[in-house]
Amino acid sequence: MKRLALALLMFAAAAMAAADDHSFAGTWKQNLEKSHLAGRTTTTTKLPNGMLHVSDGSIEYDFQIDGKDYEVVPGITAAVTQSGENSWNTVSKKDGKVQDVGHFSLSKDGNTMESTDTFYRPDGQTENGSGVSKRVSGGPGLLGTWKDTKVNVGAAWTEVIEMPAADEISERSIEGKTSWHGKCDGSDVASEGALAVKGSTGACKMVDARTIEWTGKLNGKIIGISRMTLSADGRTIESVHWTPGKEGEKTTTVLDRQ
Repeated sequence: MKRLALALLMFAAAAMAAADDHSFAGTWKQNLEKSHLAGRTTTTTKLPNGMLHVSDGSIEYDFQIDGKDYEVVPGITAAVTQSGENSWNTVSKKDGKVQDVGHFSLSKDGNTMESTDTFYRPDGQTENGSGVSKRVSGGPGLLGTWKDTKVNVGAAWTEVIEMPAADEISERSIEGKTSWHGKCDGSDVASEGALAVKGSTGACKMVDARTIEWTGKLNGKIIGISRMTLSADGRTIESVHWTPGKEGEKTTTVLDRQ
C-alpha cells in the first residue's frame, strides 16, 4: 500500500534565465537513500456500526475483516483477513486486478507494527516493500494511530520530463506506465495510464524559476501538495510532499538526473 500511496511524482518546468540552461527536462531516477519517506500517521478506528474506518488525512474508507473487497478510491479496493491474533493480511486491487498483497503484524508489547508487501507493477515486474510504525495512541491490537518510522517502497522508479513549449509539460513514469500532460497554469488535468485513478487530477503552478508546486485532487478535494525544487546545478530535484492539515508530516523524495 505504500507504493500506492506514493503513486506518481508529477513534475512541471519553468523557463530559466537566458544565461542558465538548467531545467526540469530530462530523465530522473529516485534516490531512495537520500529520500525521507517516513513520518506520516494513519488512524484505524471502529465505528458504532461495527465497520472499521481508516484515514491518513487524504484517503479514508470503511472496511471489515472479512476478506471482501471494499472501495478505497474509485477503481481501487482493499480486502482484509485475520491471519493471527494480532496480524492482518491485505489484498489491494485496481479495476479488479491484484495490485498489492500485504501483511501487518503487531509486536508483543503492542507498540510496534511491522508490514511487508508485494507490489505488482504495471510493467510486469514485482517489488517487495516493508515498513515499521510506532503507536501514537489508541488500540486495541492494530487499531489506533500509527506513525511510520521506516518505509521501504522497493525499487527506485524513473520519471521522464519533456517540455514541448515554455508553459507545457509532459511527464511519464517508466515503471508506472502512467503520464500527465498539460500547462503549468494551475489547471486541473487528469493523468492517463495504468495507475491513473478515476476522479483524480493534478495541477502545477510556477512558484519561481526553480520551484514548482503540484496539487493533487480526488473528486475536487485536495489530497496532497508537492513542492519540487531544482538544485542550482540542475542535477537534483527535491520533492517535498504533504497533506493539507498535516504539514508537520512532510516527506521528501530526491531524484537524480540520469
